[in-house]
Amino acid sequence: MFHKNIPNNNKDIIRFLAKNFAGTKKIRNTILFCSVVIGIVAITMVFGISFGKIQAEEIRLTRENGTASSGRIEDGTEEQYAKLKQLDYIKQVGKSIFVGEATDISEDNAKTICNVVWADSESWNNFLKPAYTNVIGSYPQKKDEILLSERALKKLGIFEPDQGMEINLDVYKGVFEHSKETFKLCGWYTDSGNELATGYISHDKINELNLEKGSYTLLFSQSNHLSRRDKSDTVTIYEL
Repeated sequence: MFHKNIPNNNKDIIRFLAKNFAGTKKIRNTILFCSVVIGIVAITMVFGISFGKIQAEEIRLTRENGTASSGRIEDGTEEQYAKLKQLDYIKQVGKSIFVGEATDISEDNAKTICNVVWADSESWNNFLKPAYTNVIGSYPQKKDEILLSERALKKLGIFEPDQGMEINLDVYKGVFEHSKETFKLCGWYTDSGNELATGYISHDKINELNLEKGSYTLLFSQSNHLSRRDKSDTVTIYEL
């Protein structure tokens, strides 16, 4: 009888406690959410900076070495080129022919301008072009076209090149064999190597110089993923 006369405020108390508990939980969840976001951002930044440094280092080495290939074979043959293309773990293969050095046309030919090289489309697009910047024009297609670096053009006294302008060079194919050649500039590029600059010529010019069957420089890159069988067969590269 006594208890029936006491008012029951349980609902108000439960509502009060629930509201306070919900407020406390909301603050805790906010703190946890912010912690997760900060953690994700921090991890992303760490991996992003690391990946950026790796990419920057790869670009630096590519430009310093003058090629994006992972390996090369000097004095290669057509047979070796064909074997490389057949290997499953070789991703890309290209070939080029070194003609010789080119000098300015003068009485003593004292100033060496560049090396003269022919490269196939695979070598140029996959391995050589990525090592250069500010590439203007395209790879030579016609017999009288040449692609030069800005360093070589400056040696010739050309600081504002134009496509189609004449380039006169004395091209050496050996110690004593050389010929005076007049090229048309089809493009130019910027390189950052310390070695002698390279001037690229067309395959038609290689045929004219009777060098189409000369020894090759073979450039290649390996696949990113190698199976056990591929790893066991990599020794064949050195047997080519």
